[in-house]
Amino acid sequence: MEILRHSLPYGDGRGDQGLFFIAYTKNLSIIDHMLEHMFGTAGDGIHDRCCTL
Repeated sequence: MEILRHSLPYGDGRGDQGLFFIAYTKNLSIIDHMLEHMFGTAGDGIHDRCCTL
């Protein structure tokens, strides 16, 4: 899967914080595939701890 991605943490020092995530690819289904696995909706029982809702 060819993809260029970059993440940048941010915070304002008063509690507002998060992560900017930028991804570039010619095939948007690659990003969808990655996000499904990050959020645990791919059906494989695996997810990123940071992304559970």
